Amino acid sequence: TVSSGTNIICSGKTTSLTCSGAQSYTWLPVAAISGSANGATVTASPSVTTTYTVKASSVVGCINSSTIKISVNQTPTVNVNSATICSGHSAIISATVSPVGAYTYTWTNAGGLNNTHVASVSANPASTTIYTVSVKSAQSCGSIATSTITVNVTPIVNVNSVSLCSGNSATLTSTVSPIGTYIYNWTPAVGISGQGTASIVTTPSATTHYSLTVTSVLGCSTTATSTVTVATTPTIAVNSATITCPSGSAVLNSTVIPATGAHTYTWTPALGLNVANLSHATASPAVTTIYTVTTSSGGCKASASSTVTVTHVSVNNASICLGSNTVLSTSVNTIGSYTYSWAPPLGLNNTTSPTVTASPTASTNYTVSVKTSPRCIFMVVSSVVVNPNPTLSVNSITECLGSPSMLSATVSPSGTYTYNWIPVTGLNSSNSYSVLASPSVTTIYTVVATSSASCSAATTSTVTINPSPTITVNNAIICLGRSSTLAAHGADTPSSGTYS
Repeated sequence: TVSSGTNIICSGKTTSLTCSGAQSYTWLPVAAISGSANGATVTASPSVTTTYTVKASSVVGCINSSTIKISVNQTPTVNVNSATICSGHSAIISATVSPVGAYTYTWTNAGGLNNTHVASVSANPASTTIYTVSVKSAQSCGSIATSTITVNVTPIVNVNSVSLCSGNSATLTSTVSPIGTYIYNWTPAVGISGQGTASIVTTPSATTHYSLTVTSVLGCSTTATSTVTVATTPTIAVNSATITCPSGSAVLNSTVIPATGAHTYTWTPALGLNVANLSHATASPAVTTIYTVTTSSGGCKASASSTVTVTHVSVNNASICLGSNTVLSTSVNTIGSYTYSWAPPLGLNNTTSPTVTASPTASTNYTVSVKTSPRCIFMVVSSVVVNPNPTLSVNSITECLGSPSMLSATVSPSGTYTYNWIPVTGLNSSNSYSVLASPSVTTIYTVVATSSASCSAATTSTVTINPSPTITVNNAIICLGRSSTLAAHGADTPSSGTYS
């Protein structure tokens, strides 16, 4: 009797064949037997459906034979593709089976698969994963194959958004994780600085949406967006003005573009203004002042400056010496057609010019009236101080050669003076009121005395030098009780004089 483990197997599989009741056995065909073909039980490994024959011999030599058919169903051959993806993406993996037929599919390690019982599935694992597919035919012959999905990290990208006022620049900075080497591409690329880097600077004229695509060296990329919101910066203008009257005022009006929307105003400095938070203000500064008006709308600011020129009239003062004159000049810091009137007229060369020559005989306060408009007159005073000229006298002397004498200057009125003697030859000093003179020849000295008001007087002093005589006198020898005449002689012996 012949039996088998199973009469139907899948190609590539084996089954056992068993015969009993005999002494010896021979199995045919031998080529489809694994191992010995002479045992009571053998292993059959046919590649196609095969009928096996066993010849059995008893101990007494009786021989009998029997057959058994082993049907072979083909085992499918399975191939499945592998893939490399970026995290967050998916790949299609497909099991290819031959021969063509109806099969059942079972995928294991199913995390990240959209289906586990079809030939082609979509795989979206979070990390590198090996999938196994089991394919079975209708005869339950099956094969398995594996697919490796290699997952490369997709970068995580964040980019800041910015709100700004038109005309200003924004810096957009990306943060990427994990840390690594990446390629950066910003769009739109027009008007940006820093393309190809993690940070750019841009100055858009209107609200703009930017996209940044970051690609890793393994080709995984992520796109992030950023919005630069641009608010319109207003423009502002303001008039300047000139105040031509004493204690006058001027109206300052600002103009803002665009005029629509809510605007706030701030004027600085506030000194001299009637208000400091409106679009207009009345300015009454004491001196010329530059005002700045700043407007704000939606957080965007603009400023403009206004110069309020305050008319200022001035005239110089002067100090003169009696008998001299000085020029008095009126200065007006604004340009216009002005009229002038000076009073009192005493000592003035005219009374209607901005500049006059004054030669008063006594200290005088002159008032000049400047009419800048029919109703506006400025009045300023110029003080002219008249200083007296000093009276100066000095002694003259006659001296012998080599005998110095004192020259002393006398000045009235009393006060502080500086002195200057010329020439300086033969003097021990040139800047003292009293000097010691010892010229070698008769000399005329001039001394100038100058007061602290720069008024001066000059006079002269003559130092006359008389020559010293050169004389000889005779010697004499006399007897006791006798006398002799002694006589002085010389070419320059004076004809008269006193001898001793």
